[in-house]
Amino acid sequence: MNLILINKGYCVVSIPPVLRHEYIEALQISQRETNPSIEPFNQLIAECELEAQKDYLRMFRMA
Repeated sequence: MNLILINKGYCVVSIPPVLRHEYIEALQISQRETNPSIEPFNQLIAECELEAQKDYLRMFRMA
């Protein structure tokens, strides 16, 4: 997943332990046989990407 994000110009995303259950659940929803949905996974990754970008900005401000 991170390789795809990097190739598209995004930051590397780390799933924090507190969101691990939500991440696994989103993966399961995206892969279920009946009525799969990628939206919960996309939403979670987008939120983590936004936080990663905020972290990078904070690092650059400190440097």
